[in-house]
Amino acid sequence: MKRLENADGTEGRVMEMRITLSDWLFNAFTANEVLSMHPDYFRLRKPIERRLYEIARKHCGMQASWRVGVDVLYKKTGSRGPVKQFRYISKELEDRQHLPDYEISMDQDARNISFQRRNAF
Repeated sequence: MKRLENADGTEGRVMEMRITLSDWLFNAFTANEVLSMHPDYFRLRKPIERRLYEIARKHCGMQASWRVGVDVLYKKTGSRGPVKQFRYISKELEDRQHLPDYEISMDQDARNISFQRRNAF
């Protein structure tokens, strides 16, 4: 980092800064493979809610909806609790519907979860 020196010899404002990115991050930016996040994502309090949003964001992509088995989604989240608890948390999310950009719904037999984009094009 290079700083401009003041007349009295003290350091002033930053004039130049260099940042080194890892190859995979640089390649992701140049290939336009970085997903944007809704600002309300940062208001989600529970890590499982954030992870579900990230997964929905990645897999829905430009589609209006995405459906996945509960067992598969459970593995994708990396959740450490039992599957039964994961189903309960997913059902709570369905009842509250506060994931940004997506509505979540669970089949009656609780085997599949669907994510529907709110403002699907």
